[in-house]
Amino acid sequence: MNVKHTLVAFLILLALGGAFYYLNRLPEKPDEKAIPKEDLFSFKAEDVEEFTLEEAGKPPATFRRRSAAAPGSGAAGSGQSQQWEITAPPGIAADSAQIQSFIEEIAGMQGTPVAVADPIQWSEYGFEPPARTYRFRLKNGKAFTFSIG
Repeated sequence: MNVKHTLVAFLILLALGGAFYYLNRLPEKPDEKAIPKEDLFSFKAEDVEEFTLEEAGKPPATFRRRSAAAPGSGAAGSGQSQQWEITAPPGIAADSAQIQSFIEEIAGMQGTPVAVADPIQWSEYGFEPPARTYRFRLKNGKAFTFSIG
């Protein structure tokens, strides 16, 4: 009798597990009320060569990408790792992983486009002057500016 009960419990558990697996594999239905988002920037993280952070009351900080061969790499051109350095103010060590993570987040930012007939007066919302300004210079020479109120 115990074997029969164990077998029934196992079959029920197997059926529940199969239903759970099937339901998790189904694609999510898009929300019809969701507001569409677009990329804010047209560049990729690997395209950024240098950026500057300007903040009110502080000296600007400039970060520059430099390529360095990874230790122990055999073939030329392989084993390249991205390193960042802080060029201004001098004498500060850079955390390349944190900087690269920041660049990837900025490059992947999305937002909702808003149609505005008249120019927006940012000062009405407390966004002037901007608290921070980021200036990005890409490998192809293009520049982008991003200000945060």
